[in-house]
Amino acid sequence: MKPFTIAIFLFTVTVSSLFAADAKKTPVPGTDDLSRYTATKAAASGGTRTTFQDSSGRSTGSATVIGGRTVFRDASGRNTGAASSTGTRTTFQDSSGRSIGSSTVIGGRTVFRDASGRSTGSSSTTGAKQPSATNQRGR
Repeated sequence: MKPFTIAIFLFTVTVSSLFAADAKKTPVPGTDDLSRYTATKAAASGGTRTTFQDSSGRSTGSATVIGGRTVFRDASGRNTGAASSTGTRTTFQDSSGRSIGSSTVIGGRTVFRDASGRSTGSSSTTGAKQPSATNQRGR
């Protein structure tokens, strides 16, 4: 009887581990979760709206893209900032619309600047971040 009980126990543990994983739903682009933490749908105003979620599925904010402008909102719908793209330049604004920085693509390199126009860093297509001279002095 004892070997039979052990065999049943091992069989139960093996089978139950197969069913313990998350359910795999097939994503439906434009209407359903495309990944674990974002869901993208068409916005009522035209463009696309991406909702960000934490690991428990609660909404933490959203980003709405219309043309070359992206507006970021927190979970309660308050504006937290925006980004506007014109050609190779992207300007970032805070919630009140003040410019807080920009990025410009020149060749295969992106240069980041603060609101006053000082270079704060850059990145290349190889992915290596190049700190600016002002950041290197502070180290």
